[in-house]
Amino acid sequence: MKEPKDTGGGNNDWVEPFKTIVKDKFNKILEFGCGTNSTYLMDNCHKLHSIEIVVRDDQQGWAKYVEELLKDKNHKMSVITHEDQYDKKLETKINKVFEKDYDVAFVDSGSHCRAELVNYCFKHKIPYILAHDTSHGFVEYGWDKIVVPEDYEVKEYSQGQGTKIWIKK
Repeated sequence: MKEPKDTGGGNNDWVEPFKTIVKDKFNKILEFGCGTNSTYLMDNCHKLHSIEIVVRDDQQGWAKYVEELLKDKNHKMSVITHEDQYDKKLETKINKVFEKDYDVAFVDSGSHCRAELVNYCFKHKIPYILAHDTSHGFVEYGWDKIVVPEDYEVKEYSQGQGTKIWIKK
């Protein structure tokens, strides 16, 4: 299957910050948004769960591409079609596919509700939460909506598009 066109300008500048938390293979990683770098996450865990929130027609191709790319691995793909907003309907859809005991959540969704996804991960006490593209899109991605619980610390990496990692204390 041919790799879909990346319309978001994404790259892998989050990999180096991710390496700062990798001590050994993680058991289970949750990924909001999928792409060619899903293989890197898969290589660093025993089970990868990709949740693709489809808000544009071109995103459906990414879900199919990654599913085919990782078909012989311990990978689960969940596709949610929704408007580009975070609301109770979207949260209900996520809850239906959400599993327990994720070690890491990676937020690099094609949707603009990235901050709300980070807050969702805080609510579920995921030990490591990474978000990509944190050096821009303050309004578009709603980074100002993140409410960091007291039991998390944050590490910020400004290279490339920017990455933040929240670590549960």
